[in-house]
Amino acid sequence: MATDISTLVGIILMCVGSLMVGWGLILCYTTKGEYYNADEVQAMVAAEILEEKKKKEEDDLMFDDIGAEIGQAGPGKKKKKGPLISD
Repeated sequence: MATDISTLVGIILMCVGSLMVGWGLILCYTTKGEYYNADEVQAMVAAEILEEKKKKEEDDLMFDDIGAEIGQAGPGKKKKKGPLISD
């Protein structure tokens, strides 16, 4: 009985492994030639960084406008943060 269960488990694992290898081969075949060289990767990273900087600047401007409307410090007037010293 124990030999039958181990054989069955082995067959199932071999089938699963074979399916995974087959799926990998299909993916390798269908994505053949689709790769990025270093210049393209660098351009994509630079575009992402530029987009994040623009978004951050827009957010900063939006919060500065909101702060000016309610009477807080406007653009260019930032509160300096220093070490806290207890008296």
